[in-house]
Amino acid sequence: MSRLGGGRELLRRRARRPGELEGAESGSSPGGRGSSRLGQKKRKRRRLGGRGGWRPRGADMSSNAAPATSSAAVSILPATTAKTKTKKKHFVQQKVKVFRASDPLVSVFMWGVNHSVNELNQVPVPVMLLPDDFKANSKIKVTNHLFNRENLPSHFKFKDYCPQVFRNLRERFGIDDIDYQVSLTRSSPYTENEAHDGRFLLSYDKTLAVKEISSEDVANMHSILSDYHQHIVKCHGSTLLPQFLGMYRLSVDNEDFYMLVMRNMFSHRLTVHRKYDLKGSLVSREASDKEKIKELPTLKDMDFLNINQKVYVDEEQKKVFMEKLKRDVEVT
Repeated sequence: MSRLGGGRELLRRRARRPGELEGAESGSSPGGRGSSRLGQKKRKRRRLGGRGGWRPRGADMSSNAAPATSSAAVSILPATTAKTKTKKKHFVQQKVKVFRASDPLVSVFMWGVNHSVNELNQVPVPVMLLPDDFKANSKIKVTNHLFNRENLPSHFKFKDYCPQVFRNLRERFGIDDIDYQVSLTRSSPYTENEAHDGRFLLSYDKTLAVKEISSEDVANMHSILSDYHQHIVKCHGSTLLPQFLGMYRLSVDNEDFYMLVMRNMFSHRLTVHRKYDLKGSLVSREASDKEKIKELPTLKDMDFLNINQKVYVDEEQKKVFMEKLKRDVEVT
């Protein structure tokens, strides 16, 4: 019986060993508590996922590589952008326009045209012109002018005759005010011919001509301006008459100069090989010997006949030309 009892006791001990192992794993013994703490540390590492990242318990390290890389890229991108950022450059635009010409009078003319067009752009275009518009003028007096004194006199006056009328004429001739301003002020008009009766200038782009006239010519222009404007309105700007675009007075050193601006009838693209000043008269209408020896002389009516010069045009061009000529000569 003792042997049988001893065997039973041995079996009980062997049966308790699996329980003891299970208790150790659940923390029922000192060895079990240590292994439990180790398991908790491993679980924390799994949750942290290395440096600052979280990953599930069963996740593989390779599956967490992409988020870690993108997190680093996001933190680096602003620093890289900040390094390559450049400062904006601020350019100070020149507020005063410089008008440089070899002739101080031409500099005053450029300044005046620029000022006149700028002032006119602030005035609304009238629905219709009134009789007073054909007598109106605008003028400005400049005293102690210190800017650009190498080219502009310190004292001068500028007068714009009938500004509303000439603005309307420019519009009917298809010339924009800004283009008109640029042609006369971007670069200095140059001297084409300085005859005995005054200066004759061309704009830098050769689209406009500026002729110096007398005070009597100004009075004559005022007398015909109303009829001239009415004719241009009727023919819609299609005329063989000179296209008058502006008339000004410049006062420098107590002396007055008068300038009339017209459209240049010669092409600004094609080269002129021969030119004539034809008036339909044979009295004193032949170029002088001094004029004829020039590189490009201005020939007259008698020269046209003596050379037996002819102008060939087709029937359609002839018809258009004769219609314009008939309308122009009927102007009273």
